[in-house]
Amino acid sequence: MPTPADWFGSEVRHWRHRRALSPAETARRAHTTAARLKQIETGHDLCPAALAIALDEVLLTGGVLFRAWPLLHAAARLPDHARKPAFRPPPPVPGAVLPDHLLARDDVRAALADHDLGTVFHLARQWAGISYSKIAQACDMNPARVGHLAKGSGRITTYDKLIQIADALRIPGHHLGLAPRPWENPHR
Repeated sequence: MPTPADWFGSEVRHWRHRRALSPAETARRAHTTAARLKQIETGHDLCPAALAIALDEVLLTGGVLFRAWPLLHAAARLPDHARKPAFRPPPPVPGAVLPDHLLARDDVRAALADHDLGTVFHLARQWAGISYSKIAQACDMNPARVGHLAKGSGRITTYDKLIQIADALRIPGHHLGLAPRPWENPHR
């Protein structure tokens, strides 16, 4: 018997085929990985709300996926082999957390809203004294990659990496258009 996750995955696949997009192109446009999209399309992984919204925008569904999202998560029961442990972000790296005064700057907020993390890295170094090597260590990235991004060469394009950086630098979810991150509410 198909599960809600199977139905949701087939709906994503239906809209992707209807728009004549490959899994790789759909994943790129939705800022996720093709592997993650495949897991969702086959019903082996639940789609996060932010990704459902992104897929609605990429696939021009009129909001079908996000409207179905609460039902998916309320009713879905993945088999034991497909369940992931509860997400627990790693503890922050000392000296790499973006301070409140930096997050309050208009240029930082604009860069975050645009998902321009290279500019955020540059401004963190300029206004908070956070080195690129500290950012790289916290975000599990190569320091040279952080430097290239800070100089405007390239962008972070996957949803998973965006989440990883948000958690590592303790960027509240609302700055990036995400749901509140688990560490934002310490009383959970």
